[in-house]
Amino acid sequence: MDVQYYIGIDVSKATLDWAVFNGKTIVLQTQSLNSVAAIKATIKALKALPGFITIQSVFCLEHTGVYNAHILDQLVAHQLPTWLESSLHIKQAGGLQRGKSDSLDAQRIAEYAYRFRDRMRLWQPPRQLLQELVILSALRQRLLLVRQQLQVPVNEQAAFASAKLQKQLTRHCQASLKSINADLEQVNRQMDELIHQDQQLHELFKLMTSILELAQLLQPKSFWLPTNLRTSRSLKSWLVMPVWLPLSTARVVAFAGAVESINMLVNA
Repeated sequence: MDVQYYIGIDVSKATLDWAVFNGKTIVLQTQSLNSVAAIKATIKALKALPGFITIQSVFCLEHTGVYNAHILDQLVAHQLPTWLESSLHIKQAGGLQRGKSDSLDAQRIAEYAYRFRDRMRLWQPPRQLLQELVILSALRQRLLLVRQQLQVPVNEQAAFASAKLQKQLTRHCQASLKSINADLEQVNRQMDELIHQDQQLHELFKLMTSILELAQLLQPKSFWLPTNLRTSRSLKSWLVMPVWLPLSTARVVAFAGAVESINMLVNA
């Protein structure tokens, strides 16, 4: 891929900082709001650069979760080559030094893209179903965290509080925990429905569930569960699970494993 312009974008909640590197120097640097209209205007300005050709440019930015939504949608809509890189990779290469400025970070991202152009991997948007599962997974994790924050302190205090006080504390949390559990059940059900709509994800889910159920019968001390089954080259991430899981827990763990794989697919 013969690239003329390397565009680095530093993404934040409110703004985007853009830097255009031509292999020798920064030829344009600007800032825009992180909004659809502002991004469209900035892309239009970039296309006015001398000799700008879509297939000879690459837009490099780091993973920032939901803050990336507008810019990624517009890059796809304008069919602009996009390189979505891990912030850790950029930082380790000296491309990001937090505590400086967003405009300088955009410049470093552009220069990183040029320096490591031989490692370039163009990003493709995930299917809508995968995006929905990732969003639901994030919600599920937040609900689990809130439940833990309510439940664990009450349980731990049982050994130190009077029986009367412990009963009161438990009662005060019951309504909240009941609501959280109901919300979790709805999220799990919706995720289950989505997984069963997709043959590949459904097979992955069944595989993980069967591995966990088999482990209960064999009762090893521990076993390794692959969480990234996308390709044979990417079997690098593994999850250690304890033994003797009940079937309900096995399904939850299978959910977690399937969603972990989905996250890797989305962020690949």
